[in-house]
Amino acid sequence: MVGRLGGVTDARRTSRSQRITSAIVAACAAHHGVASEDEILATGLSRSGLRHGVATQRLFEIYRAYALSPVVTADGRRTAAILSYPWPTALAGWSALELYGAAPRPNGRHHLATTSRRKAQPGLLVSRARRPLPVRRVRGIPAVEPVRALLDVALTTSGRPLERLVGDTIHAGVIREPEFEAAAAQYPGHHGLGNLLAVTVEDAKRRRTVLPLAEEMLLALDTLPIPPPVCEYKLTGFSGRPYRADFAWPDRSVILEADGRSTHERREAMDADRMRDDDLTAAGIRTLRFTWRQLRRERVMFDRLVVATVGHV
Repeated sequence: MVGRLGGVTDARRTSRSQRITSAIVAACAAHHGVASEDEILATGLSRSGLRHGVATQRLFEIYRAYALSPVVTADGRRTAAILSYPWPTALAGWSALELYGAAPRPNGRHHLATTSRRKAQPGLLVSRARRPLPVRRVRGIPAVEPVRALLDVALTTSGRPLERLVGDTIHAGVIREPEFEAAAAQYPGHHGLGNLLAVTVEDAKRRRTVLPLAEEMLLALDTLPIPPPVCEYKLTGFSGRPYRADFAWPDRSVILEADGRSTHERREAMDADRMRDDDLTAAGIRTLRFTWRQLRRERVMFDRLVVATVGHV
C-alpha cells in the first residue's frame, strides 16, 4: 500500500511538474520567448524552484525576465528589458527608434521609460516618467511615440548627428513632418527640445546621406565656401536614363559622387561609371568623383577641385 501511495504521489508530482513546465512555455511563447518573474511564479513554481531552474540552466535570466533558452531574438531582449519593470514601461530613445526601423542603437544598452521606482537594472538606461506616456506597439512591443524617442536622443545628441537622425526618421516614414513640428507643444518641458528644435525638417531632408563616405564628405563640404549641396539628388542623363547623385548643385549643373567601393568593385564598375558620366556630360552635367583615399590623404586637392568646379557662394 505504501508503495502504491508513493507511486501515486510520484505521478502527481510529475503531473504538476509537467503542468508548470507547460505553463512556463506558454508564458514565454506569449511574448517573444521570455516571461516576467511574476508570470513565472504564477505558473505555480516557487521562488526556490525559480532559483534552482536558473542554477541548473533550465531557465535563463535576462535582465529581470526569464527564457527557456540562452539564445533569444532581438525582440525577446527588448521584451525582457520591458518586463524587468512594472507596467507602464516602454522602450525609449535609441531603443524605440531602432524598433521603429529608423536607426540602429549606437550601443548595447536598451533605453526604457517607466513610472516605476524600481532600482535600475545593470545594462539598462532608465528614464523616470512623471506620468504614463503615449506609446505605440510594434510586434506587440510597447515603445514611446517616435517624437518622444527623438527628444530622448536629443538629450545627448545635437548638430549634424541629430540632423542626420531626423532625416533618416522622416525618410523611413516613422515620423511625419507635422508630428515633428508639433513636438514643442506636445512636450514643452523636455530637456532635449532645444537641440531638436535647432534642426529643421528642410535641412534634414535635403542633407540626408546614405553611405558612410558620403557622410564624411558632407562634413568636409560644410567647411568650404560653396553653396550647400542637395543630397541624394535625382537627375536624368542625355539618354533619358534616371540616376541618383550623392551630392548635386542643380543650378550649377555639377554633381559629386562618393566612391566608397573597394578596388575590385571599382574595376568591375568602371565601364558603367564612365558610361554614366558621359551620359550626364552630354546632358550638360559635370561629375566629380572621390574615393576614401583621395578625401583623407589629398584633402587640399579635394577642397580646391570642388571649390573651382562648384564656385563660391
